[in-house]
Amino acid sequence: MKEAMARRRKLNIRHRASDNEGIQSTSNNTNSTNVEGSNVAETRSSPCHAEGVIRESVESHSIPSDIEVEEEQIEKEVEPKRARGPTKMLDVWEMEHGDLIIVNLDKYGRPIGEEGTTLTRFIGSVARRYQYAPINYKSWKVMPNDYKEEMLKLIESKFEFVPPINDLTREMLKSELNEKWRQWKGDLKSMAYDPTKTEEEVASLVPDDRVDPNQYRGLVHHWFSDEGQKISKINRQNRAKFEDVHCMGSKSLPKFIDEKIKKGKGVLPGRKEIYIDTRTRKDGTIVNEKAAKLIEELKKHNNEAGTSQSTQDTQGSMSWKDDIFYQVQGPDKNGRVRCMGKIPHSKKSKVCASENEELRERVKNMENLLANVMTLIQNRFSGADVNDIIQAARQVPDATSAQNHLNSLSPNNNENNENGED
Repeated sequence: MKEAMARRRKLNIRHRASDNEGIQSTSNNTNSTNVEGSNVAETRSSPCHAEGVIRESVESHSIPSDIEVEEEQIEKEVEPKRARGPTKMLDVWEMEHGDLIIVNLDKYGRPIGEEGTTLTRFIGSVARRYQYAPINYKSWKVMPNDYKEEMLKLIESKFEFVPPINDLTREMLKSELNEKWRQWKGDLKSMAYDPTKTEEEVASLVPDDRVDPNQYRGLVHHWFSDEGQKISKINRQNRAKFEDVHCMGSKSLPKFIDEKIKKGKGVLPGRKEIYIDTRTRKDGTIVNEKAAKLIEELKKHNNEAGTSQSTQDTQGSMSWKDDIFYQVQGPDKNGRVRCMGKIPHSKKSKVCASENEELRERVKNMENLLANVMTLIQNRFSGADVNDIIQAARQVPDATSAQNHLNSLSPNNNENNENGED
């Protein structure tokens, strides 16, 4: 806990000075707030009236005396090294009401900096609390929206976003919650699932004290169901095929890119540079054979081009279609941009993408129809008449006028005019 509080001292936190003075914006370089005995949010129930309350014990954060420090050092020398426990983020859960950790967002609305790392870890701790994210739902889609909105409300009560939070950022937070929630369920299965045991035997032994027993029974039932077994088999097969690994550790790609921008004095690195840096270990070796082959191909194309990978200023936009990574790997799929991390898309943009796909299909159908019409016209009219029809179509702005022009050129009208009829 002391390490957590020391980490918190480095964060940018906006403190509430007092009820009379209101909220004061400061950089958190002073002593952290004493949260001993505080039970903010930790003891609250779920929005859907989930039973049970978690109470976390919080040690004192007062500064130890010299004697206490010496005793502590002696104990550390005697005691064996303990394994790292779960990340509970108690320093954030127990923040004073009104204090907000200020998180900067990059140009794509993704959290960066140490505060961004704290946000990501806190999201993971929220997703592991049964009051907020029940594990007995088969998927994120079927989880009631009340839970999701309550989790967002909790996050916004402890973090302030710069630029201010919007719907795009909220969708990004939901996506991160979904990922952490699915990861938590996967961790529980790794700890507890045993195919040689019965469903009842597995369900009776809850692997973690943060898990609600009733919810856990629902999760175990899904593991042993035919549907759960089928999904698990597909996931194992897909995971076995996955070879695109990196060596960034727990650091997010947006944070990695932000650090590169700062080192490059505001210059956004190209995707070639990002891929090579995230697949090359500190000792210079590459993470696997597939990555080594791709890096070799990227460097080859770069040398043939005669220039290094182009970079763009952070205020501009990167041309992903024309870069060397695109030339080697081809276009991205499903709206993804490789080597750039998750780029949030609003529901509106998804609707626009669907509408564009429908429009492209309609244009394709119209082109086929036009080709058939041209074939019929060529079979019915002479070459000179066909040219006149095409010329008339280019000059007429609307379909009604075009029909009048076509009528004037039809064989029947020509015959009637020769007979002197109107």
